[in-house]
Amino acid sequence: MDRLAITLLMLAVSNPALAGPKSKPTPQSWGRAGVSLEQYRRDAIECGRQGYYLDIAQTDDAKAFVRASRQLDDASQSVSTALPGDNPVDSAVNQANRLERIRASIQPDRRIAHLQTVMQSAVDQCLVSRGYARFQLTEDQSRRLAKLPQGSPERRSFLYALASDPAVLKAQAL
Repeated sequence: MDRLAITLLMLAVSNPALAGPKSKPTPQSWGRAGVSLEQYRRDAIECGRQGYYLDIAQTDDAKAFVRASRQLDDASQSVSTALPGDNPVDSAVNQANRLERIRASIQPDRRIAHLQTVMQSAVDQCLVSRGYARFQLTEDQSRRLAKLPQGSPERRSFLYALASDPAVLKAQAL
């Protein structure tokens, strides 16, 4: 399974379409009125782990990456069997084209996006099962959040204050 992870990473990195979103998504979060900070953090960690550790090995997407990995291995090994009289430049170009056709044939950007959706769905279902609801941040809240460093206690406190406030959850529910 480590090979699958490496292949996913290689394909994602090699595809500029996966470099980032085309437009900024609407900032959203999850909340539950009156939840304690300790419970809020524990639920976030536990639900995040459910998505992170979701077994995707038997999905069609993962199987496609495994097949492509094998094809890429086979194609890479065939390079070393070039005949002595072969033009090295033509061989290299043909090899690069062959590898790109293999990569493109599985549509890695679509498959990775689908796997991300499957994993996020596991997180979402976990949060819903614990009584959380999704809400949308206002423009002002989004601006304030953007100024807070990722992972900082201030950012966590800000999000928690929104996520546990019944008035925010009611007014900004999705």
